[in-house]
Amino acid sequence: MERPCPPRRQAFLALVLLVPAPTLGVYLALHVAPGPGGQVAYGLLKAWVLILPWVWTRRVARGALPSPTPRPGWWRPALVTGLVLGGGLAAGLFLLGGALLDSDRLREALARAGLGSPARFLLAAAWWALGNSLLEEYVWRWFAMRQCALLLGRTGGVLAAALLFSVHHVVAVAAYAGPAAALLAGAGTFLAGGVWAALYLRTGSLRAAWVSHAVADLVLFAYAWHRLFPGG
Repeated sequence: MERPCPPRRQAFLALVLLVPAPTLGVYLALHVAPGPGGQVAYGLLKAWVLILPWVWTRRVARGALPSPTPRPGWWRPALVTGLVLGGGLAAGLFLLGGALLDSDRLREALARAGLGSPARFLLAAAWWALGNSLLEEYVWRWFAMRQCALLLGRTGGVLAAALLFSVHHVVAVAAYAGPAAALLAGAGTFLAGGVWAALYLRTGSLRAAWVSHAVADLVLFAYAWHRLFPGG
């Protein structure tokens, strides 16, 4: 009879299969092949990242999918943390100004990705803030954090998952801005990942982490709109 794989070994294998894919997708789409080819590669790797947690949980770990029902009062800390996180990073970018974020370079990078017009930028911002934020919470807080916790314990799992979550954001921002802005984004994403993990653990549902994530993204995209399309 085949012996079952120990939970810690399962967790390590799950992370090996999951973690490199988002960074590779962003790197191909924004650095190696901006345009249709890079977007196809990004889409395929994105699909892998979304499908793997479900298949792994149901077929390998034999676990349950995330609960959609949060504990009462979840929306207050969700809104507050989202506004604080998004506003804090936007304020940092505003105060440091052009030293971190070159608007012309950002416009050129968005144009290469097909997002240079106001309408396309708004559509992409709406997707990233409302749709992609939910998917990231499902992948990183619900799935990856649990695997990290099996290896490192609860606190270590929260920190490790937040660090892994920040890597592909550093690679993405580096395509649009300089290394200083990318490192600031990485630090902000690491902090945000820890906050969203705490919200998830406190409320017992991804809804609070998702709303906080979406609010923070909307604040940041509002700041980006101000830089890219002044007076628009």
